Amino acid sequence: MKSPLLFISLFLLSTPLFATDDIAPLEPEETINNQIEGDSWQYYRIELDEPANLTVKLRKVHGDADMYVVSSRKPTTDFHECAPKKAGNRGETCRIKTNSSKIWYVGVHGKEQSSYDLKIESQGFTGKVSNDQRLLGAN
Repeated sequence: MKSPLLFISLFLLSTPLFATDDIAPLEPEETINNQIEGDSWQYYRIELDEPANLTVKLRKVHGDADMYVVSSRKPTTDFHECAPKKAGNRGETCRIKTNSSKIWYVGVHGKEQSSYDLKIESQGFTGKVSNDQRLLGAN
């Protein structure tokens, strides 16, 4: 019989939360207009070739969605490095200074059905921005 801890570890490693290779590419510096259902996620990936200063802006057009940013894997409501979480349709901004090349992830969590604009700006940015359009149930 497998131990519960091993089972949980295998389950977590096999869930889409950690899958990052299936995120389709987007152009850097563009504004992304998107919609999200309530209690679901949409993810974006930023691959940096060198250190950069990133500014990630979420403007809520309608509804209530929150933005979460983290390096190394897709963010969650519990695992993130920046999460402004402003109520209602107020804008949210994360400013990140990177000291090395790495991958950063932006997650938009729809608290209710929402539409939003997402913009990733940078100084010193070289790399690419990607997006995962799959809607996942919130954890």
